[in-house]
Amino acid sequence: MHSTQSRFFFVLLVVLTASVFAAQNASAQDKIGIYWDTNYSQAHATTSAAFEAVTGYIVISEVMGTGGVLAWECAVDIAGPGVATSWHIEGQAINAQSPPNFAVGLASPLPRGGPVMVASFELLVTEYPVPIELSLEPIYFASVPDRMVYIDAAEPDQLRALEPVNGGPIAATVNGNTGTWCGTDWQHVVYFGPVVIGESLTRTFYVESCGGSRYLNIGLSCFDPTLQLTGISGQVVVADSSHVAIDVTYTPVATVPLDCNLTIGERYSFPIFGYGEEPVSVMTPSPQAVQLQGRVELEWPNRAAEGDRYHVYRQDPQGHEDRLTDAPLVATNTTVRFIDNPDYPGGTVLNYSYGVVREGVELSRSPAVAVTIKSLPQVQTQLLANVPNPFNPQTRIRFSLAHDQPVRVSVFDLTGRLVKVLVNERRSAGENSVAWQGRDDAGRPVASGAYYVRLESDDQVDHQKIMMLK
Repeated sequence: MHSTQSRFFFVLLVVLTASVFAAQNASAQDKIGIYWDTNYSQAHATTSAAFEAVTGYIVISEVMGTGGVLAWECAVDIAGPGVATSWHIEGQAINAQSPPNFAVGLASPLPRGGPVMVASFELLVTEYPVPIELSLEPIYFASVPDRMVYIDAAEPDQLRALEPVNGGPIAATVNGNTGTWCGTDWQHVVYFGPVVIGESLTRTFYVESCGGSRYLNIGLSCFDPTLQLTGISGQVVVADSSHVAIDVTYTPVATVPLDCNLTIGERYSFPIFGYGEEPVSVMTPSPQAVQLQGRVELEWPNRAAEGDRYHVYRQDPQGHEDRLTDAPLVATNTTVRFIDNPDYPGGTVLNYSYGVVREGVELSRSPAVAVTIKSLPQVQTQLLANVPNPFNPQTRIRFSLAHDQPVRVSVFDLTGRLVKVLVNERRSAGENSVAWQGRDDAGRPVASGAYYVRLESDDQVDHQKIMMLK
């Protein structure tokens, strides 16, 4: 235990001192975010009532780092009626501060392989439907002033800066698309965050009437073809103690942030946050390849999103590429495997790769792995060593054949007298075997001593001495 604690405090000491040497080299390409799902894709969550809890995940997306997360710093700010009831830090970790502030050192790095979840928490929603906003910020007395940072295990003497994954101060929201007609002072928003250019995303904004029916005129403060009210719009009636749902659909065509509000009557206006982002290629590391008995076995980690599939490709030395999968492969676990039986001579170099397919469109292609086809060993027609030898009372006579052919395997004593015919039939190419129980053709046990095994085939005659001991 003492050595483990020492390791923890050593890592924290690196956090405190590395900025002296490496702050100027901190990477601005590594991201940190808060998500509400285990796929780390949803930064917005909703509840159906007060005093419901949601699980949040703090995730570092390493773009530049290669060795895994060894230490990290950030703070979580919760604005609105939400209380973090529990915190869990991943790995063998020690936190030099108290949640929601983190200066964490790890005894061993959290492994890479995609986004790295460094902590999780339970958030209790104490009021509904009031929005809650969560921000990621630098801690007080940060290792790099005014920056969130982490240490990559591959470069333990350098700090890497972390930027919010959505580029803005708000990392995540709960009930962020919900409004009321009751005059609450909470700031309500329609939050889209980043949306892939060309794709559509719909958010639902609820408006309640808390005292008498209301006539509301619902619209947008801007003329923006990327935004549409796809549900109700114009003048609507909200019944007493009831609500209406307003669907707002965003289809970005560029990375320009939205500058628009959802307007409800003359008094209420709710900002709409969102921006387009370029499609991001799925991480596709090179497959690993192993040759076994003429087969090429490929495998790679399954890092695609749910529903994504894979095509496998092979390129010959002339640059001709074949797709080896008629239909895309469906990944069933964390590793994807594929077996190819190439018909190429030994010494041929083949390049294998795979592509990630989503809804019939290939998103990205992995780097290729080169495989040099091995020549299969030439099988000869011959007797092989019997097992066991010496033996009592039984041994297995082994032999190999260069091709399918008739073969006769017999046992003789030292005088040349035939003792037993073991095989007299056609056998397949490759290794074969037959058992001898130490008896002659009449079924009588033979005496101890040396015997000869004779193999006769179309292309070979072979002899081998064996020994029986009693």
